[in-house]
Amino acid sequence: MSMAVHVHSTSLEIAEPLPPDVPVGADITVKVRVSCTSGCNLRNVPLKVVAPDGAAIASRFTIDDTDDCGRVQMKAPPRAGDHTWTLVLPAQESNDSDLVHHECVAPISFRTKPVDSSLAVWDIPSSVVTGGPLQIKVGAKSAADCTLAGKGIEICGEDGTVVARSVLGDTPFPGTSALYWAAVDLVAPPNERIFSLSARFEAGELDLDHNSSVTRFGLVVVRPPEHMVTVRVVEQGTGAPITDVQIRLGAYRAETDQNGQAQINSAKGTFELNIWKVGYDAPPGTVGVDADILVRVDAVVVPEDDTDAGWT
Repeated sequence: MSMAVHVHSTSLEIAEPLPPDVPVGADITVKVRVSCTSGCNLRNVPLKVVAPDGAAIASRFTIDDTDDCGRVQMKAPPRAGDHTWTLVLPAQESNDSDLVHHECVAPISFRTKPVDSSLAVWDIPSSVVTGGPLQIKVGAKSAADCTLAGKGIEICGEDGTVVARSVLGDTPFPGTSALYWAAVDLVAPPNERIFSLSARFEAGELDLDHNSSVTRFGLVVVRPPEHMVTVRVVEQGTGAPITDVQIRLGAYRAETDQNGQAQINSAKGTFELNIWKVGYDAPPGTVGVDADILVRVDAVVVPEDDTDAGWT
């Protein structure tokens, strides 16, 4: 004697919408609600996620007792773009009863966006002679801490022309987790002025899609030095030398030694002289350079909370 088969309809719905943009490779959690029209308990029914090509997407399904919803956890694709996957509740047939639950499906649509990358430039000389060699350091970092070793870095001039290239090293910069860096050799422009250059990281052929990044930095180019300017900084009244004072003579920079002196190779010309150190103050001055000269600066001792934070 055959038994009548009872077929129950089921429903599967997305309980909460996904964010409009999901980073590539990120963990995605989809909140879903599974139910049977006859009130059957489907809490332990496995769900699966299927890609458009039919491939099953690795996922994990958990039930939240607080709101009777399930959560499907999966990994976003590594490439940026629009995606539609299918959430599937397979048909369920009981082994010891005449009860069958229909299969039901629900689409999961979302957009993935590239991972951000960032650039840093440091060890830029305070000034460089026209046409002279210089070296800077450039580092790139992935917001997802991806390995960027071996990827290219470009330095571009003001018109966008590539003036130097290098490759990021195999290990992150000391003290950082994922700032991959390179030393880049350059030749200064032939003209005397401040140039605006840019470092560029093209994030191609990575496991995850990344945004490329660009950062700008300034380069002060000066004429070849002709004379030596010695700046001696002392306390006003006592004449005691002041060490570690930052000196700025036009585009040139230096710092005083244990004798309170700093030496600067300078081209001919007239320059503004500024000094800075916490706890001291001296007004700017003007220095004309047409020979080797010694300049004395008398600095006044002032309370630390009355001084500027430093040069920008």
